[in-house]
Parts: sequence; C-alpha cells; structure tokens
Amino acid sequence: MRVLAIDTALAACSAAVLDTENGGIIAGESLPMVRGHAEALLPLLQRVMHQARLSFPDIDRIAVTTGPGSFTGLRVGIAAARGIALAADKPAVAKRCRMRIVISSPRALPTAVSSTLSWPPHGQP
Repeated sequence: MRVLAIDTALAACSAAVLDTENGGIIAGESLPMVRGHAEALLPLLQRVMHQARLSFPDIDRIAVTTGPGSFTGLRVGIAAARGIALAADKPAVAKRCRMRIVISSPRALPTAVSSTLSWPPHGQP
C-alpha cells in the first residue's frame, strides 16, 4: 500500500510517501515554517510525488494530521488531503499529531501510518 502523509499542524510543512510493500519511505520533504503553509504545501506535494515517481491515482490512501496545531495550517493540510482524495477517488484518514513526529522522524513513519491505516475513512464503516 502506498500512503501519502501530509503534516501542516505545527512549525513545518511536510509530506512523505510510504510504500508498505517495500517497507519504507520512498520520498519525503519537510520545510520549517510558522506561516505560509497554504503557499508551500501544493508545490511541496508536487515535488514529493515527482521524487516518488508516482501520480496521485497511484496512491492508495492519503493520511493527514489533525492537530493540535495552527488552525490555518490544519485547515490547509486537511483541505489538500480531502481534495486529493476526492479527485483520485482514494480514502483519506486523519491522525492526531503523532503523525507530526512521524514525518519529522521518517524512521517512525511505517509504525504511525500503519496504525492510521486501521482507521476507516470518513463516511465508511
């Protein structure tokens, strides 16, 4: 399973692609910032997807942090995840800020995303 993880909760704008079949992160980037998530996130996602050599329909699930954190930053990340999920017809899942530790510490990503994968997407049993 390929998971696109997005984190805009705190003082960074981060994304990573995890491939559970190959056991690790295949692409990722994190930019330290307090403001500017709205302007930075989509270009960052484009770079991460290009680095992973994938397009959004190739992703199996989108995971996004839901806080605690900056309301504007959270809104940007959640909106992007939801938009990508709708456009690519893929499920989106949300995770509290444990995911933030994950993206800033890539070695932890498989564990945190694996626990996220058990969550049902919004509106699904």
